Amino acid sequence: MTPVKTLFISISFFLVSLGLHAQTPASTPADTNIVRVVQLSGVLKSQDSVPLPYATVQISGTKYGVSSNMYGYFTIPVKEGDLLLFTFLGFHPAGFRVPKNNETNKLSITQYLMPDTQYLNEVVINPWPSSAEFNYVFVHKDIPDDDLERALKNLDPVMLQNIADNMGRDGSENAAAFFAQLQDQNSRLGGQPYNPFFMTGPNGQIIPAVNFTKLYAYMQYLKRVKAKEKKK
Repeated sequence: MTPVKTLFISISFFLVSLGLHAQTPASTPADTNIVRVVQLSGVLKSQDSVPLPYATVQISGTKYGVSSNMYGYFTIPVKEGDLLLFTFLGFHPAGFRVPKNNETNKLSITQYLMPDTQYLNEVVINPWPSSAEFNYVFVHKDIPDDDLERALKNLDPVMLQNIADNMGRDGSENAAAFFAQLQDQNSRLGGQPYNPFFMTGPNGQIIPAVNFTKLYAYMQYLKRVKAKEKKK
């Protein structure tokens, strides 16, 4: 190898090394791998634009998620490229991929869910295991009386008389029986007629059945109480 070729090769390697060292960090593609966080907000609605309250919003592949409020509104911080899953009872699940290179760190969407209609097979319910057993029970069933028949039984004269004969005395009947007992007692002791305010003693003397002194004092006390209430 001649000295000229050796010098040329050395100069070439030198220029290539200068070019590599002259690259700036801004020209490297490392910055394109930065993942941005976006505050995603939205409203979940049905096909008829009815808000879906308390629906589930979850980031796919994670346990992180939120629920929509009673108006179907939700908000959640996500990363660009994340896949969100929306689920609600009675509706098909839906998904949304967060786009990349957003102009701002906020994003708003309106997500519609389609109703999940399921048709079940027909089910026939019989009241009895067999038709013969049903017919037997239907014929021998003891049907209760209606309201009219029960009312006629309750108004039966014989039953009403039995109830009256076995019924205890009320307050007025007890009072009448008590005064009749006093009158009978007075008649047997002294032959005096019954008087609710006086009664015959064991020796035949007439004694007051009511303490008029205490009764007068009690009436005066009631008047004083009423007078104080009027002043208030």
